[in-house]
Amino acid sequence: MNRLRADYDGRVEFFELDIDNPETRPMRDQYGLVAQAQYILADANGEPLQKWFGLLNQADMTAAFDGVLG
Repeated sequence: MNRLRADYDGRVEFFELDIDNPETRPMRDQYGLVAQAQYILADANGEPLQKWFGLLNQADMTAAFDGVLG
């Protein structure tokens, strides 16, 4: 995730929704995140575009980010 943050700095906003932090509950509920190692790509309006589970595949995420950013 750190590499993606660096590569997309200023173009993609990243949020960490710690499942052990009750303050993140509203956003986790909004996107149906119920376990660790879940990732959502949402548009500027917060609409989910893609969801990943488990270990990150950077190539897949990069392709998805680039597709949205154009």
